[in-house]
Amino acid sequence: METLYAEAPVGLCFLDPQKRYLSASARFCRMIGATAEAVIGKSIHEVYEQAFASIVEQTLDGLMQGAQSAPLEHQLPGRPQTYLAYSHRVLDDSGALLGLSIVSIDITARKMAEDALRQSEARYRHCVELSPMVMWVAEADGALSYISPLADGPVGCSMEQRLQAWYDRMNPQDRERAREQWLAWLPCQQAFDNHFQIQWNPGQWGWVLSRARPYIEEGEVIRWFGVFTDISQTHLLEARVEELEAQLRKQGSSPAPAR
Repeated sequence: METLYAEAPVGLCFLDPQKRYLSASARFCRMIGATAEAVIGKSIHEVYEQAFASIVEQTLDGLMQGAQSAPLEHQLPGRPQTYLAYSHRVLDDSGALLGLSIVSIDITARKMAEDALRQSEARYRHCVELSPMVMWVAEADGALSYISPLADGPVGCSMEQRLQAWYDRMNPQDRERAREQWLAWLPCQQAFDNHFQIQWNPGQWGWVLSRARPYIEEGEVIRWFGVFTDISQTHLLEARVEELEAQLRKQGSSPAPAR
């Protein structure tokens, strides 16, 4: 046991039913910022600040009374590290409680990585929402597996819900046409372009240009990367140009007025 306590890469300790530390490894003592002499034989109220000790006591009481043990993530007051504690009730042959065996793991690095990832995802979301383009990814079989969030889209929804919300915005006829053209194009393994109508807001229809490029490894398409671009204004301008050209052609074909 002494060897285990000395060499374990985690913090180990054992508390009796009165919540006194009967043993504590050197690593555990370092985790809580105390010496072995200040921990072993002492109660939790002697080791920790009273406010924190009261919180620990409530948790320990529940565990000692048979509450289901679950990993407990916690930070000590005034210390930046984050720990994950696993507790196990120890009973004698008659079933009487001897105490709690606790294993503490330093997960500070993991928490920092998770926080950095969340911040990165938040920055990405804000940047994407401000972009006039919607990015998407499709697997080799053409099935969309990712679409970037929209500024007016719900927060916290699943990817399936986000994709369905996009499909629901599309003109039903265009949706079927675009799907057929997309699936028919896949064997070409070439850049894809298409356009369709979409409802940005209730009653407000616009046009979207869909472009995709394949990502190929060893001659096989691994997935497709694409963007949807709002071309509503361009479409309106083109329609206006066609209208003006038609008027000019009509005027040009009209007989000249008699003099």
